[in-house]
Amino acid sequence: LLLGFFDVIPEPLLTIFDFQELELVMCGMPTIDMDDWKANTEYCGLYDEGEEHQVMQWFWEVVSDFDMEYKARLLQFVTGTSGVPARGFSVLQGNDG
Repeated sequence: LLLGFFDVIPEPLLTIFDFQELELVMCGMPTIDMDDWKANTEYCGLYDEGEEHQVMQWFWEVVSDFDMEYKARLLQFVTGTSGVPARGFSVLQGNDG
């Protein structure tokens, strides 16, 4: 398994990272920053008002109360990934690109 991995990424390039840094690079942030998520959400249709729309306020209130697992599951549902890129939600793309 490791030999195949090293065929893709040469081992010397990985030695500069410890296991936590490598996980961060490969999987994104281990926690979900709700402020970053809200700031980088695109609203459309009936919700063009964005975060100011009453329904969106209720939505973010409920999501903020989710534990990290449920937040990750929601993120997986709406974007196709349960992790956030190392540079945050501003570089995350949804299922439609």
